[in-house]
Amino acid sequence: MTGIANNTTHFENTTVVNTGNNNTEFVPPDFQVTAKNIILAVTLMDLVTIFGNLLVLLSFAIERRLLHPFNLYILILAVRDFFVAITAMTFHTLDTLLGYWPFGRIMCGVWIYFDFAMTFASVFTLVAISVDRFWCVTWAINYKKYNNRCRTVMILMFCVVAVWTPPFIADRLQHNEDHFCIWEPSNNREFVIFVAIMGHYIPCLVMVFSYLKVLYVMRCQALKIAANTGISLQTRSSVSTVRTDVNLARANVLQNSESRGDRTMTDKTPNKYLSVGRSTADGASTSQTGFGSKGRLTKTYKTYDSRRNPFRKENGGNVRERRIFITLTYVMSSYLICWFPFYIVFDTYAWASELVPGDLYTFFFWMTYLNSTLNPFIYAYTSKEFRQAFMKVLRCVYRCRP
Repeated sequence: MTGIANNTTHFENTTVVNTGNNNTEFVPPDFQVTAKNIILAVTLMDLVTIFGNLLVLLSFAIERRLLHPFNLYILILAVRDFFVAITAMTFHTLDTLLGYWPFGRIMCGVWIYFDFAMTFASVFTLVAISVDRFWCVTWAINYKKYNNRCRTVMILMFCVVAVWTPPFIADRLQHNEDHFCIWEPSNNREFVIFVAIMGHYIPCLVMVFSYLKVLYVMRCQALKIAANTGISLQTRSSVSTVRTDVNLARANVLQNSESRGDRTMTDKTPNKYLSVGRSTADGASTSQTGFGSKGRLTKTYKTYDSRRNPFRKENGGNVRERRIFITLTYVMSSYLICWFPFYIVFDTYAWASELVPGDLYTFFFWMTYLNSTLNPFIYAYTSKEFRQAFMKVLRCVYRCRP
């Protein structure tokens, strides 16, 4: 996002020469040698951001397993971060490097619009992810019936345009100068209030509320799974005890048969004294032990078939939900850490600019860009699928090198 950083950092050494005919000539400032390390750092961050998010996009292109519903939002975030890197970060780095804006008014407008638009795209995408998870874990049947991610993407685009386009147009009509490319908060106080409420604080509240609700539901599900697992273990333990008793009974019968010298009965014992029955509808199988129609010994028991465990499919789905929740946790934490301080500084500067030093504003300004740099690392850290896809892309690049 563009703002006071340009005024404070870029034009300390700018000069304006009077030509004598009421015209002024702009003279670019000398580049500060002491800023080279900073320029090197932000340029490196820009390149890492481009590479990381391009890696994410290529992973979606070659690895079809990544194209499950939740990852659609990750794809949107990756597209947003990639465009932030090649538009907002690149132009801002050049603006900082040169000390003034050399690309004209039209490109200035394009830069400012994309910078803020990508910001709001990120905010509303995170809101969509949080609400999606909240809807999924709270009203699962309703979610499967009515969820439509294409409609969600269209709503996201509409929100971005509705929130940002009016403030952008109003500012460009009133404040549009050569060699200066900023969206000055103090000149747009009425829009700062609108943008702060609709584009910053309300989305953050929705994200946090949805996240806490999902966290609560996930904890309840974890307790339920733990209870069901305990019941399953007790059932298996009782089945094992029954099997031991049956084997002992069979051994006693065989021993008694051998002691009477009944070899014929001994040869038939394995099939006659132990038979395994059919599986029942509830996942248990019925078995009998005995002497057939003569009924010397009869013992019936049920074994619990874990392969037909009614909780097994549910547990698999919960594991996937937990993985998604972990990814959401890291993405949201990164966003709030990188962006929320800038919200405070941005809004404060609009009303009390003397309270915000230029260096502090610049630092938090670049912290927002750092969020785009961190996201690909978060995907790789929290998802085995992404790690494997990244390695696949890198191997393909290595094989295709000249």
